[in-house]
Parts: sequence; structure tokens; C-alpha cells
Amino acid sequence: MSALGLSSPTRKRAREDDGNAGGTEPNVIRSPDFYFNDGTIVLRTLSTQSNSYTLFRVHKSLLALHCTVFRDMFGEGNSAPFDSTSEQCDGVPLMHLHDDVEDLNDFLQALYHPEFMYRHINLEKHGLVISDYPKMYASTMRLARKYAATRLIDIFAESLQRAWPSDWKTYNMLLRSRAEELKKEEDDDANREFVVDYDHCLHPNPGWSIRLAVDLAILSVLPSAYSALCALMGPGCDISSSTGRCDTTDEINESISVLHADELRCLLLGIRSMASYIFEHASENATPPVDSFRLPNYEGHTCYTQFAPSWKKMTKELEKAFGASAPLLMLRKGLDNCNLCQSCQADARAHINKIELDIWRKLPVIFDLHRYGVSKDWGS
Repeated sequence: MSALGLSSPTRKRAREDDGNAGGTEPNVIRSPDFYFNDGTIVLRTLSTQSNSYTLFRVHKSLLALHCTVFRDMFGEGNSAPFDSTSEQCDGVPLMHLHDDVEDLNDFLQALYHPEFMYRHINLEKHGLVISDYPKMYASTMRLARKYAATRLIDIFAESLQRAWPSDWKTYNMLLRSRAEELKKEEDDDANREFVVDYDHCLHPNPGWSIRLAVDLAILSVLPSAYSALCALMGPGCDISSSTGRCDTTDEINESISVLHADELRCLLLGIRSMASYIFEHASENATPPVDSFRLPNYEGHTCYTQFAPSWKKMTKELEKAFGASAPLLMLRKGLDNCNLCQSCQADARAHINKIELDIWRKLPVIFDLHRYGVSKDWGS
């Protein structure tokens, strides 16, 4: 009997391939969250950092219900063969898993507590911010993929697709909604700095979004996530010293670090392709003629005289380095300093939207994402 009261067989020394070269016998810890007296199996993981086993006593029926791998392992409706050939711990089968302790804990949280997969709906309640999404679910998805927990993957896929919609109008409405939420937070907290000058202030972490989208084949999110990462990588998003050293933000470092070589290739070539397309095509749009506006019929109407120079300024900004890396943001801000009447505002926005939608539909080509299987009619 162990110090924890576990009626388990004699504990074996930790294997060297588990990372314990010294051969010191690991401690045994019961999970504080998942050690149920009526559990029907004990899952054991080894932490090489603390040299300790963590035991999770859970229910085979729940594992089998959600995970194809466990269902096949335990046997459909008859787990007696599995039980009889397994080591025992506290009178139930013992299974050693080569998974990280925290990963397994998060995975079990998702299986036992469905609300765990919806924490992103109220980030503030959980002490999180939008840039924590979707990394906050990465460990859960790692094991959901390993053990074929398809329902968990479907729940996550739906949330990621909502965060990065392929429909251009939905995308813009979502950004406006997030900007309003941030503004409200600023109004509620006078000490909080409000910064929404760049796309990444309104987006989930694009690097982690790409990582999980590729791993889980949630392909429709890739174009908009790559576009946001392109803007995040643009000039002016970091602080550069007079020595030439640039202190890259943590979000950029993390976004890049989780991408594989092929994904980095798409990003780097996409940044170049985006800048070239904006410079050669999008910025060359001539100022829309006055007869394309539904001008109110009264003298002294000056909207068009304000709009024309604003349009020229906007296209010039697109030719600059930051505008070429974040054209969607630049176009959204194109009329910020142009005081137009309601009718002319709608007409001017329609002209700008035409350029924005053209860029949006070309994102899969710009970042060479059809190679991943992104639909050819994406964004239509």
C-alpha cells in the first residue's frame, strides 16, 4: 500500500526512455480534479520535470463514448479481455499514457465539463484575452486528434470558423463588433490603454490559428488568418532602436514559432505577393467620378470635394510599406477623416469595398493556399 493508499502492484523504476536517466523512483500523485472513487480505469502519466506519476481515475464508458481509439481498445460492450490483461491499481485497470500531465488534464476537462470548450465566449470571465485564443485549446486538440475525439474537434472547428469567417461581410461585422467591445472596455477602465490601430488587436492569435487549422484540416480559416499574420508582420508593428535592433513582439515570436517550414514559406512568399499585388493593382484604382455618387440636390454640397483628395491619399498609403502589408485595414480606415453626408458615405464606402472584396477573394492565391485544399471559390 502506497503513502496515498493506492493498492497497486510494486511500482517499477521509471524507464530511462521516459527521461529519468538517474533511475530514481518517481513520486505518485492523484489528480486533484479527476480521481473518482467509482472510476473504472486509472490513467497514468509521467512528468519528467518533477519526476512524478500523476494518476487519473476516470470512467471507461466516457472515454469510449467520445474517443474512437479508447472504444476500440476497450472493446465494444465487453471490456473483460482488456481488464484481465492490464495491470491493476485500486482494483481497476491501469494504463500508462505518454502524454503531458497538463494536456491530459485539459483533455479530461473537455470530456467531463462541456463548458470548457466554450471559454472563448467569455474570455474576461476566465482571465483571458482574444490573443489567448485558440492556443487555450491547443493541448485539448492535440489529444482529441490522437485519440480521435471527433465531437471535440467538431466543436473547436466551429468556433475557429466563426473566429475567421470566409465571408467578407461577416468578417467586417465581426471586426466592428470586437472594436466596439474594446472601446467599451476602455470606457470602463480609465487606466487601460486602448489601441486598435492594427488588425492584430482585434484578432485571435493568427499563428496558432494556422497551426491548429492545418493540423485539424479546418482549411477555410487559413486565408483570413494568413492575412492577419501578414499585417502583424508589417513594418511599424515593432519597436526599433537607433542601432537597428528590432524588439519583436511576443505575439509575433509565438506566431512564427508554431509554424512549420512549409507554412512559413506560404507566409513569406505571401507577404511579398501581397505587397506586389497592392502596389501594381489595388493602389492604381482611379478616383471614382462624381457621377457615380447620388449627390443630394442642393447647392453648397461639398462631399465630393472632400472625397477626391481622401481617395488619392488612401491609394498613396497603400503603396507604402505598411499599407501594402495591411491593405484591408488601410481600406477600412480610408474614410476616417472624411466628413461625408450619409448618402455620399455609403457611395464612397461601396467604391472602397469593391477593392477590399477583390483582395479578399485573392487571399488563397496570394498565400498559395490551394495547395492545402482551400476551396477555389473561397470568399465568393
